[in-house]
Amino acid sequence: MEINQIRYYIEVCNVGSMSKAAEKLHMSQQGLSLAIRRLEAELGCDLFYRKSSGLVLTEHGKVFKSEAEAIMRHVNRIYDYCSSGSSGKARISVAITNSVIVRLPAKLQQLLINGSEEFEVKLFEGYSSNCVDMVSDDDAVFGIVYCDCDTSKFDVTTLDMVKQVIIVSREHPLAVKDEIEIKDLDNVPMAVPDEYSTPRIELSQKFEAAGARLNVAYVCNRPRQVIDIVSNNTGLAARTIADEITERDLEKVKVLELKNDPFLLPVNLIARKDRHFSMHERLFRHMIIDSYR
Repeated sequence: MEINQIRYYIEVCNVGSMSKAAEKLHMSQQGLSLAIRRLEAELGCDLFYRKSSGLVLTEHGKVFKSEAEAIMRHVNRIYDYCSSGSSGKARISVAITNSVIVRLPAKLQQLLINGSEEFEVKLFEGYSSNCVDMVSDDDAVFGIVYCDCDTSKFDVTTLDMVKQVIIVSREHPLAVKDEIEIKDLDNVPMAVPDEYSTPRIELSQKFEAAGARLNVAYVCNRPRQVIDIVSNNTGLAARTIADEITERDLEKVKVLELKNDPFLLPVNLIARKDRHFSMHERLFRHMIIDSYR
């Protein structure tokens, strides 16, 4: 009997369907069914009645479910213990989108960079898509990512919503407006993030949907630097983060809202849906969420 067989069985019990459990476990239904059949063959009994309405636990299945859950609790305690380094701290791996860490609450920054008395944190930084892949591949327990995520694959907790705006110099022709549509930016020279960043991807999709051409004149991933560039260039527009703009900046740049489009991007905490958290991992997750309260 393998730990994965036990984990699969518990998931099937929880959702009551082989197909739904296979989807949550990111495996084929055929592979999951085979694993359960092998488990039943090894135990010498049926664990489910297979009916048209779904799966129903047999008496043996009910007893095995209770024992299986106890086994998994014990296994998690073992992982908890063995994941502690020589310092006695629990090791937690986190993948975070580039530059997002500077936008996190100070106590969360401290936790991720320096760890704590309880936790040794292994931090990875990269593009949002890379961070999502790391969590999906179990190379990181948690992701803090600047993008929307597939809720069928991940447990997603939105930590923050970051407002994006378009800015131009006070001398730019568009500065007479307070609101614009994407089509107003057709072929206007723009300063934008690089092509793999979430804001650039989102902006490109908006241009494509509007049938407008995104004219990339300058690539820059730093919101503050973008504001300075636009302040000194009367022909340039740019996307930046609203709360990076200061009162002093507004003497030189004009903020343009996108009409009927709030242009918000989430900062999400993600973990795999099928992950069985250890006690330390659950505590660490709560610490991340609590830092926003």
